[in-house]
Amino acid sequence: MYINKYSLQLGNITITPLNFMKTISTILLFFWLSSVVSNQIKNRLKNTHNIKSNTKEILSKTFDIAIYFLATIFVLNILGINLSTFAVIGGALGVGIGFGLQKITSNFISGLILLFEQSIEIDDLIEMDGGIYGFVRKLASRYTLIETYDGKEILIPNEDFITNRVTNWTFTNKSGRIEIEVGVSYKSDIKKAKKLILEAASEHPLCMTLPEPQCFLRKFGDSSVDFLL
Repeated sequence: MYINKYSLQLGNITITPLNFMKTISTILLFFWLSSVVSNQIKNRLKNTHNIKSNTKEILSKTFDIAIYFLATIFVLNILGINLSTFAVIGGALGVGIGFGLQKITSNFISGLILLFEQSIEIDDLIEMDGGIYGFVRKLASRYTLIETYDGKEILIPNEDFITNRVTNWTFTNKSGRIEIEVGVSYKSDIKKAKKLILEAASEHPLCMTLPEPQCFLRKFGDSSVDFLL
């Protein structure tokens, strides 16, 4: 056939256009099937309500690694490639990780540590040293997605959660205290102002009744009487 007219010899392997296309097709097919199986497993885990979110992430990552590892082994066997030939490639890959992929590797390992330690979970409210403040929306293998109060989505490398100080406001419980400074005019009725501030806080649906909100007069400013709610 014309498609086999040209060939390339690499050691004991003869590469022809037809063989090359078959190889690419086989690889694409197996990894497409692996992706379908992986997504099915993720959807089943997502719809399981009696498993914690971090446990779902751990199981999802474990299944991903196992599925794609098995897919790689099957593809190599079908293509007739001797696995022992990858010893040299493994050594080169180790050098590559040491020089060019160390950050990626560090973030991947940090992500696994976060998942297994469960120090940060989905929907936790966290604060980082850089002033980032928001809710955890996704724990990925390389990054953690944080949604701030104003709707911004920030991708933070997992390594930052291991090497930097992180405040988790909802680590052991979902209750937290928020301090709000309120200034009123010097012409205001101080007692009535304090009462109205407490009423406004109590009407908020997320405000707890036990402990109840507190309001204190803190100082007399240059142009206002300053309360702390």
